[in-house]
Amino acid sequence: MVEIIVRTILNPTESLEKIEAAIKNILPNPEIKTEQLGEITYVISRASGKDSLSLLHRLLHEQRILEAARKIMKSTIMHNEPFYLNKQAALMGKISFCSVEGESPLGPIEVTIEAEDMEKLIDWLTPKTINGKPISKKTKAPT
Repeated sequence: MVEIIVRTILNPTESLEKIEAAIKNILPNPEIKTEQLGEITYVISRASGKDSLSLLHRLLHEQRILEAARKIMKSTIMHNEPFYLNKQAALMGKISFCSVEGESPLGPIEVTIEAEDMEKLIDWLTPKTINGKPISKKTKAPT
């Protein structure tokens, strides 16, 4: 089983519709809600199942950023930590990894992924490459 949680801050200058669009560009059919914690509004999305990662999988391959993504995922989700995506890039349908602070002026999109077999998940999302091309046989998507 695969579980994905996406969370980001909705800044006063941002449109909820645009944040939802950014999330939908990386997760198909997400369940999106807002939560108010004090003065901060969070946009949170949850999804489950292998199909929930199909857009992320496709974008990583299309953008040919498998090696960088693999390195980031090995150092984050493999250790039960989130990774961060640039909000503006996601709105444009692109994947751009960033840090928590500084690289995304409006704050990043935090992505947490949990799976029974994280190694298999990473191998499917970001297979090993040579010169940017996957070298292994296609790994089946995790269930």
